[in-house]
Amino acid sequence: MAKKKQQKTEKLKGIVYLASNPCFPDWVKVGVVESCDVAKLKKRLKQLSGTNVPEPFELHYAVIVDDLIREEEHLLAAYNGVRENKKREFLKIDPDSVRATMERFDGEEVKLDWEANISPDEIPSFRKAQKSADKKRGNFRFAALGIPIGAKLVFSNKESAVCEVVENNQVKYEGAVMSLSAAANAVLATRGITWGAAGPRHWKYEGETLHDLRDRLEEESE
Repeated sequence: MAKKKQQKTEKLKGIVYLASNPCFPDWVKVGVVESCDVAKLKKRLKQLSGTNVPEPFELHYAVIVDDLIREEEHLLAAYNGVRENKKREFLKIDPDSVRATMERFDGEEVKLDWEANISPDEIPSFRKAQKSADKKRGNFRFAALGIPIGAKLVFSNKESAVCEVVENNQVKYEGAVMSLSAAANAVLATRGITWGAAGPRHWKYEGETLHDLRDRLEEESE
């Protein structure tokens, strides 16, 4: 958690991040890095992965903000009801919901494919963890659900709203590439709805919401 001893009038610029671990798929971690240095975010994720857990943490989303303390406090307050230990920044919630809220921050998204740079010598179980995370509540990956690049997704209650899968966790909606949740929020905004929406609960593939599809595939694999 960002240091609260900073003067109230002083803004601290840094990174707010959202991560999870396949060892406890029902939880996500909200954390901060008191710097805009992406290398320090990578270092922090490695530290988390080496702290009494057998599998590495996965990064869902990270954003550089101008007022780190304020944004972290607002985020944790918004999800206070699913934060069982008030001394820890762990939330019992689907990561897509928290990401949808973070995407509304006035900041710059941090692009970091940190997993690809992890050496097996550092985290021997990395490949196993990545496979496990695809089956559990880890990063949302279309490939894990059998959804190919180029597939069309339809909004749950507005069939005229369609987006296209362009990357393993990105879609193109109205000519812009964005996350699934951002696309859902763009559709809802046309109706005056401004709360953060979890994309998988709103977009359908072949008549089934991605949330239900993921649940079904997980049950079948058990």
